[in-house]
Amino acid sequence: MGVHDKHRERVRRRFDEAGDKFEDYQLLELLLFYSIPRIDTNPIAHELINRFGSLRAVLDASPEQLTCVKGVGASSATLIKLVRSAAAAYLRGDEEPCAPASSESIGRMLVPRFLGLREERMYLICLNGAGKVTGDCEISRGGASGLNFDFRAVVESAISRGASSVILAHNHPSGIALPSEADVITTRNLKNLLRMLNITLADHIIVSGSDWVSMAESGQI
Repeated sequence: MGVHDKHRERVRRRFDEAGDKFEDYQLLELLLFYSIPRIDTNPIAHELINRFGSLRAVLDASPEQLTCVKGVGASSATLIKLVRSAAAAYLRGDEEPCAPASSESIGRMLVPRFLGLREERMYLICLNGAGKVTGDCEISRGGASGLNFDFRAVVESAISRGASSVILAHNHPSGIALPSEADVITTRNLKNLLRMLNITLADHIIVSGSDWVSMAESGQI
């Protein structure tokens, strides 16, 4: 067993004993063991933290940004992005698909879905007559400054899924979770359109980071 092998074994043992006390760079160092064999990954982990500022920022970085750091190749970038996707899936595990939906439950469900996105995306969550989620779909996506809203896509998706009511959701990747004037106008127009089809627009939820705002609860639709 070489010097690096012994060091890696010690790091793994410390993680098994007290992984929740690891610093960000230590978690990255250990993670990179699995994509960078026989090289000291400690300096690479430090450089990633120095470059991006935090472990969360490293996980949110694009593969292109990650591979600009010396020592980080395509395999390491994929592994880092895999951790982010796994974390989002883990958080989604708290969803209760069989329970009637509420703004609170949908808001919690949406936060990990938008985690780390740099562009706006809009989703439609469909509910049945009992208020339970029957499915969801992406309606549109755009850049950091906005997206194009497609009324037709919303209507067709709601009808094709036999929805009795729907919840619209989108993110503000570079702002705060408060609806803009355009958000309010668009939402009210959509509500009126869906009403003519006997479909209720139950809410429009806006997410930014770990925060979210329900337009229904704030009286804006």
